[in-house]
Amino acid sequence: MPQSYPASLPALPPTAWRAPGARGHHTALDAIAEGNGNTRACGIEGYSDSVDHVVGKLTAGHTPTVQPFLFPSFAEVSPAVLEQSRPDDVTNGADGVATMTYSAARDVSGVIETVG
Repeated sequence: MPQSYPASLPALPPTAWRAPGARGHHTALDAIAEGNGNTRACGIEGYSDSVDHVVGKLTAGHTPTVQPFLFPSFAEVSPAVLEQSRPDDVTNGADGVATMTYSAARDVSGVIETVG
């Protein structure tokens, strides 16, 4: 799950925002994140909204070009499930079961042994 950030921006000294309007742009991007699950991560709507915001600002005097690019990404689209068939039939949901990042979607069977 994407990291959440504080709802309000920290107070910064006046010298921290030297470019005119920079604080306003940061506030706008922060609002975009808040409207998209507190994230603007690449590949999701928060990112697209951020690109639209920046391009919209740059078109005043510039001709921006948005170029597509490939990047590695992983999203867990369903919770991990562990089904134990012996000695008792048990199904464990997300509690105690975790998906490894970049895990392929498939069923796996095998012997599970206690470690530790």
